[in-house]
Amino acid sequence: AGAATALDPFGVGRSAEGQDAFHRGNVEARLGHAEKAIEAYREAIRRSSGLAAARYHLGVVLLGEGREEEGIRELIAAMELDPKNPRIPLALGDHMERKGEAGQAETLYRRSLSVDPYFADAYAALGGLLAERRRAAEAEPFFRRALEIEPESPAALVGLGKLLGEAGRTGEAAAFLERGVRAAPDWRDAWFEWGGHLFRAGRPAEAAGAFEKAARLEPRDVPSRMNLALARRASGDVGGAIAALREVLSIEPENETARRRLEDLE
Repeated sequence: AGAATALDPFGVGRSAEGQDAFHRGNVEARLGHAEKAIEAYREAIRRSSGLAAARYHLGVVLLGEGREEEGIRELIAAMELDPKNPRIPLALGDHMERKGEAGQAETLYRRSLSVDPYFADAYAALGGLLAERRRAAEAEPFFRRALEIEPESPAALVGLGKLLGEAGRTGEAAAFLERGVRAAPDWRDAWFEWGGHLFRAGRPAEAAGAFEKAARLEPRDVPSRMNLALARRASGDVGGAIAALREVLSIEPENETARRRLEDLE
């Protein structure tokens, strides 16, 4: 991405105390100490009123804690203070997409690209949104543009692979999805989509391996475990399928589909 993607951590009206509080907030956020991070970012904002990055990071942490109204307010304030930074509308767009506000998300992703036309993450995000809205012909160029800028972008590799697979272009899809799991071996979605491709290709044992990796990365991920059970059963591993379904029921005791499938196998 272009130089504009690097947030100015100090903004205007900065002070040494504000800088110290901002860095402390970053440390606490990395450690997973959300409340301490929030407190530090708020201190940074009090001491340096124009600290755009503190508002940005504060907004992200607040959204992660489910404090939507506060988080959105901080991201909007950060965007007003630093309108040339594409990461802020990208973060807000991601939140809007997650809550089902696709139109607002698209507007924010396009705003991000208007600020920095070399921002691969925004191209991948917009491609993913368009693909989910069944606008495949529009989505594909955004994924490909992301990969021109950042050839190993996991989101673009996996998104394009999934899109091509759904269009029946299985050979191309496999190449992108396999690159996706190599680029992001710790990303659940990469393994989940690769597993789906392998299963549809008639390779259930390999698909089971991919779904198992996805499940390990997300301890409470039900879809990966449901697919793992299907793949194991298709490959003849009935005991493994039973174990996966029992895991599902330990996470979601009310999952009737898992319960019925388990009864069929036992």
